[in-house]
Amino acid sequence: MEHVVVGSHNQMRVRDLAQLVRHYRGLRARDGLDILCLQESVDPSGCPQVRAIAERIGASYRWFDERITETEQAIVYDASRVRIADVRFVELPRLPRLTALQRWVLGRSEPLQRYAQVVAFELVETGRAFTVVNFHLDCVGELAHRQAQLARVQRELEHPRWPRPTIACGDTNAFALRRQRAALAWVLAPLGIPDVGHRPTHWFARAREEELSHRVAVALGRLGLDLPHRYDVVCANGHVRAHGQVTTPESDHDLVWASVAA
Repeated sequence: MEHVVVGSHNQMRVRDLAQLVRHYRGLRARDGLDILCLQESVDPSGCPQVRAIAERIGASYRWFDERITETEQAIVYDASRVRIADVRFVELPRLPRLTALQRWVLGRSEPLQRYAQVVAFELVETGRAFTVVNFHLDCVGELAHRQAQLARVQRELEHPRWPRPTIACGDTNAFALRRQRAALAWVLAPLGIPDVGHRPTHWFARAREEELSHRVAVALGRLGLDLPHRYDVVCANGHVRAHGQVTTPESDHDLVWASVAA
């Protein structure tokens, strides 16, 4: 049975390209790396960095960065192992408006329009197909809003154009003051696909965003008031042979990955 290694990483706008690539190359050497789903894959000036990332991981790696300036999402993949067969951008439910607090948190006046990238891949050697989803859910609004965003993803996956197994990964932003793991499970419930891991993946103290709200969160985190949560997930309905997590201090999110039967 052929397995593919799929990773997911929120890059915090690629503030240290060389070190991030070192982590990806290390994962490739230890456990393999066929597909890497990226969020916030533009630098602080808004310039995409995915081509440089793919080229530095290895000569066989290619990148999918269509609409990256709009979504800040991209996918890097090993073209010697897999090829893209079909792609769709799924528009996720958008908040109707932002409250004053939400505007302060985001540093913007209008809600973001989020998208999920749904990609059908094929194994180069056998032609066997499977589906990968790359998402980045809203960081403001209620948990019910993020659950609704994943419900929209699941409705798309019901279409017969998308082959199984399915590997859905990304940043859920499932913040909760108490019982966060239960909150995360509730947000993920519409997918009907289990998250393979359980460890915290996000630390406020590691953030280096410019907005005042982020700087306040960093200060609190460094005072010991951080709330490490599992935001980043790899959900799979195929056999999972192995999974893990790579500590990446260059981002406030760790890299998560799984080896899944395709």
